[in-house]
Amino acid sequence: MKFIYKIYSRADGFTPAVIAKRMFRGGLLLRWDRYLEAVSKGDEVWIYFRGPNVTPPGIYAKGRVCAISN
Repeated sequence: MKFIYKIYSRADGFTPAVIAKRMFRGGLLLRWDRYLEAVSKGDEVWIYFRGPNVTPPGIYAKGRVCAISN
């Protein structure tokens, strides 16, 4: 499966420019508990950014679900 998550940059300042700062150990980018039920290990995830600090809006990160832990 492929999932696209939309990030509105004004919400918490998460823009493409800070992706490197938001990376967790092992190259992990996202830890979104509320989406765990929707994805499975190996699913492809694209992250679409939009908002006043993102020009142009679009997909700035792609990856795969490598682990799911509750």
